[in-house]
Amino acid sequence: MFSGALTENFIDVLPNLTKLTLAQNNFTSVEPGALMGLNSLRVLDLSQNKIDVIGDRSFSNLGKLNTLRLDTNRIVTLPSRGFSGLKALTSLDLSHNFLQSLPNGSLVMLSNLRELFLRDNDIINLEGKLFDGLSALKRLDLSENPLHCDCRLLSLASFLTASKARLSGDDLAQVTCMTPSHLENAPLALLTPDQLTCEESVQYDDMEPRPGDASDQIRLEAAELAADGGGARLHWRVDPALSPYRCDQVFVFEPRDDHEQHVASVAAECGGALTDPTRLQMDVRWPELRAGQPYRFCLVLVELWGGRPGVGFVRTASQPRSSSEESIHKEQEETDSQV
Repeated sequence: MFSGALTENFIDVLPNLTKLTLAQNNFTSVEPGALMGLNSLRVLDLSQNKIDVIGDRSFSNLGKLNTLRLDTNRIVTLPSRGFSGLKALTSLDLSHNFLQSLPNGSLVMLSNLRELFLRDNDIINLEGKLFDGLSALKRLDLSENPLHCDCRLLSLASFLTASKARLSGDDLAQVTCMTPSHLENAPLALLTPDQLTCEESVQYDDMEPRPGDASDQIRLEAAELAADGGGARLHWRVDPALSPYRCDQVFVFEPRDDHEQHVASVAAECGGALTDPTRLQMDVRWPELRAGQPYRFCLVLVELWGGRPGVGFVRTASQPRSSSEESIHKEQEETDSQV
């Protein structure tokens, strides 16, 4: 059984290989260059692993690939260029993960995609323009997701309504709302725009979290390098609406030329019962953290609601100062998804 990251040159050059099954292992990530030399590959099965991170352009050399299975893993987010180069892909399975959304542009290169399986994730919101250009799409499985049906799902509802001629009736019927309560189990494709409304906006103080994107609901407020050089202490501000929750993981990313590299996954310890769940302090024990090197931290919280855990996460960028100051300067970055 294999474990750890699927790293560069993991597999020897096998130019005639057409099918590769690496299911039921303990891989934790797929890094760029891991599948070089497999230019004839048609089917790749990475299901039933522990993958939580897909690197930018990890599959870019697989121009003949038509089936990609990433189901039953621990994926919480995808890079916008994660599927770059997969022009021949017809089937993509991301079921049974922890995705809350997909970044805009992540599917734009998949013009031949016929089947997209997103069943049993934690998708709350998804924009219809995500599917722009997928003219060949015939199957879209969004069942078993906790969709919150408000104005942010208007574009997805419009896409589903416009796609009734090519998507199956079963697929459309299974895209249902979990919240709000008065729309529970309602098929999204049957809802009208006046049913998909958002509450009137409320003004907040500059330091208060605002509903909308995850960068407002979970924010990195301060960070310091550990005195012993063994990591960093991160201070997060958490929207009280997310409580109760439990801490899960912190992903650490490092910029490498024109892409980001996932360099560490660290268990996030909340330190037992929280006296103030809106203030979260945690130590990231990762000795390779270097002063002067920029990093981006992705915090994963498991929100406990409705009897089903939902995953909330935020992406922020942090720039370490000099080692003598032993502190990290915070710089906010665009958030990929919404809690």
